[in-house]
Amino acid sequence: KYGNYDAVYGAYMDLQRMIRADGYKLIVYPEAGITLLFDMDKDPLEMNDLSGDKNYQEIKTELFKKLLDLQLEMTDSLDLKKIFPDLSGTLNQ
Repeated sequence: KYGNYDAVYGAYMDLQRMIRADGYKLIVYPEAGITLLFDMDKDPLEMNDLSGDKNYQEIKTELFKKLLDLQLEMTDSLDLKKIFPDLSGTLNQ
């Protein structure tokens, strides 16, 4: 928990989006098509990117879904589903 919230949402222009929730941090770079995933409990300095690790794909997908939900809440119009079809194709939306 982050105060009264379950997650922290971040955005920088159309270059970066971030969500921190459930002990993890997912960062997406839309123009580069890159994602980064960090376990904030085990790796608070964000040195070990877990985004390519098959053992973390479910966490990555769930965080991406939460990020999309927060985008709607924040009226962020950047279409991450189109940019990251591999993540958005697994969602039931």
